[in-house]
Amino acid sequence: MQRSVRVLVLLFASVFFLNAAFAQEIEPERQEQKEEKGEKEKKEEKRVSNLNEIVVTATKTEIARKETGVSITVITNKEIEQRGKQMVIDVLKDVPGITTYQTGALGGLSSVFMRGAEETHLLVLVDGVKMNDPSNVDRSFDFANLTTDNVERIEVVRGPMSTLYGSDATAGVINVITRRGKGKPKLTMRAEGGSYSTFRESVSIDGGTDTTFYSFSVSRTDICGFSKASKEPGTTDKLEDDRYENTTVSSRLGFSPFSKSWITLSFRYVDALAELDDGAFYDDPNYVQETKQMSSILGFDQEIFTWWRHKISLSYMNIVRRYRDEVDVDEPNEFTDSWLQGNHRRGEWQHIFTIGDIDEITGGIEYEQDSMTSLDYSDAGFGPSTTEFDEQRVRTAAYYLQNHLKLLKHIFVTAGIRVNDHEEFGTKNTYQVSGSIIIPFVKTRLKGNYATGFRAPALNQLYDTAWTTGNKDLKPEESKSYDFGIEQPIWGERLIIDVAYFATTYDNKIDLDAMWKYVNKEKVETSGLEGSLRFTPIESLRIDASYTYTREAEDEETDERLLRRPEHQASGYLNWAFIKGANINIGVIYIGKRDDAWYNEATFTTEEEELDSYYLVNMGASYWISENIQVFGRVENLTDKEYENPIGYEIAGRSYYGGLKATF
Repeated sequence: MQRSVRVLVLLFASVFFLNAAFAQEIEPERQEQKEEKGEKEKKEEKRVSNLNEIVVTATKTEIARKETGVSITVITNKEIEQRGKQMVIDVLKDVPGITTYQTGALGGLSSVFMRGAEETHLLVLVDGVKMNDPSNVDRSFDFANLTTDNVERIEVVRGPMSTLYGSDATAGVINVITRRGKGKPKLTMRAEGGSYSTFRESVSIDGGTDTTFYSFSVSRTDICGFSKASKEPGTTDKLEDDRYENTTVSSRLGFSPFSKSWITLSFRYVDALAELDDGAFYDDPNYVQETKQMSSILGFDQEIFTWWRHKISLSYMNIVRRYRDEVDVDEPNEFTDSWLQGNHRRGEWQHIFTIGDIDEITGGIEYEQDSMTSLDYSDAGFGPSTTEFDEQRVRTAAYYLQNHLKLLKHIFVTAGIRVNDHEEFGTKNTYQVSGSIIIPFVKTRLKGNYATGFRAPALNQLYDTAWTTGNKDLKPEESKSYDFGIEQPIWGERLIIDVAYFATTYDNKIDLDAMWKYVNKEKVETSGLEGSLRFTPIESLRIDASYTYTREAEDEETDERLLRRPEHQASGYLNWAFIKGANINIGVIYIGKRDDAWYNEATFTTEEEELDSYYLVNMGASYWISENIQVFGRVENLTDKEYENPIGYEIAGRSYYGGLKATF
């Protein structure tokens, strides 16, 4: 691996300096193209066109959203601030096709199901860094500690993206993109307090010129919280509060060393502590998880000629999780001290070729490596036991090619293929075809997507650990997916209706058998319907609504519906800037009935139960009391609704929060 990293670094440096010579011959592009606009044009410009919204995740290049056949939702920094969301998991709850759950208060395991698939079928990126945890049992990503600090926008692509992003993207991709500073330096300070002894402080600075940009933020969250585990049915025991702490540092920098080129660096570090419980209905007064995660990516982007552009990136992600459980009254003889460490390294060289305004060809090569190690020390009263998992690594090389064709400004077709060369499983190919057709005059957009997917087993699933038995004979999971839909703008895009049908079949699904050994099972099928509506009758008022019908999320081997997948879920959101400087928002989330299960330690059996449907109402408001000072507040779970998601874990009741933000 060290040799490969050295080769990529040398390649990075050589291409950088060689192309500097080319750049001297390229005439600098003139940026002075300012035009005077009438008052009417300025008002129209303020109304963001949903169809012309620029996205990057769908094709790895900047294109208008109308040009892609996949379903994609963009959540901007402005929307995040209006809703007062501090955690990414809370922002995602309003997105169609997404179901979330969190084991109790902040710091509890937080997962996302996309279109009924498993959380392990979802790839999470932060500025292009793959954040999925190689040390996790299934290489899924835990959203528990991912804050919205320094986030510019979040792009959610629903549907398989293995052709561009490889393993783990068989259900979709969530790409968190941090702020690219611009203009004069701006300092922002924010302080917030509220229920459950919540205190949160943050400071950020950003700015930029034609040749540089920067953004930097640091935040601290402290919460006394409440018990993650609920009371066991039939008991009246008092539960202890589970605290949570989070320090997050985020930065994004860039400069242009010569014409039409950029060197960029993104960095994010999280140091979090969460008090946990032993599981559903099982309180534990001293079970603690400490998490330290660092991610970074160095990139070089240059236009060599007007028709040829290339990008080189090197990324690294490291996560260390430590679990410590001291002896207590309920467990006087049990002690646990364990830790896990995962690493992900990746290098990519991408080339983009354009043929006028009608064609864009993207090709690239990737090399990545996952590694993990762990140590488990425990004593259950029968003497200490130590299990060490020596470092294991797995490497993958990949080559991809994609063609994005644009015809008559109304027909867009994207086709791509990827060759994965996996160290354990050899060569696996995936492909994708999508299209978007816009009917002139009425602007009806027809979209469709078909793709195959590939997901390699996680290291925990291949090798024996302290908790499970690995299986080197596992086959990779494979999938076939399609979706198609229609999007209709009405009244000059003041009203936009978007509906799509989706279906996916997963083969060789990896799961645990009765002996806690990983095996391949039969098919899993998911299908359903998702829809969204965005209504902006006037500039100051916006209404969003979404609905997801997951018709099928079924294990074909057992003929049982997958757990925690409601058949029906919906959300609605209203934001109104009713006077200058003031804003109010109201959000409603509905989750239908769904099956769940928990392990009963008293009977050594798994108990299954159908959970009731529920709805949540959240409300927030803000007001700029001066040019630089904003006061804000919000109420979560306004109706003090009681519910479980998942079973056996507490949820917050009616909660109040407020604070100040200052910008200079």
